[in-house]
Amino acid sequence: MSLYSRTYSSGHMAVAEQYAAFRQSLGEPDPFRFKHREALREVVANVVRNQLDRKAALAFLASWAGNNITAEEGGRFREMAETELLGLHEGNFARYQIRPAEFAAWQEIWTTERSIDAWLCEFQKLGRLQRLSASWA
Repeated sequence: MSLYSRTYSSGHMAVAEQYAAFRQSLGEPDPFRFKHREALREVVANVVRNQLDRKAALAFLASWAGNNITAEEGGRFREMAETELLGLHEGNFARYQIRPAEFAAWQEIWTTERSIDAWLCEFQKLGRLQRLSASWA
């Protein structure tokens, strides 16, 4: 066997091994996600295009799933959609056929609300601490 043949053969085997490792790391496809992929795309795009905040998005998801998904699958679908919304970022919003301007406008609402929620949470903690310290005095 020539040097070229051995090099090509060993290189081909390395690529095949890398591909097998990659496939194994991906795991098996989720049949539920596959079944509802169009519905998920529609719901996420609607939340973004309508610039819904977190509270409105949860209400929309519950209503939409109640009208379009079976009762047995509704909870799992809502959870999947909520996870997608929480994980939406500049690197993956295009998979939902959302324009950059639509995403930027929605993200401003979504992240501002998160900042307000975080601030309120800290404010509530501070209030509890003040009440505790007053009760110790």
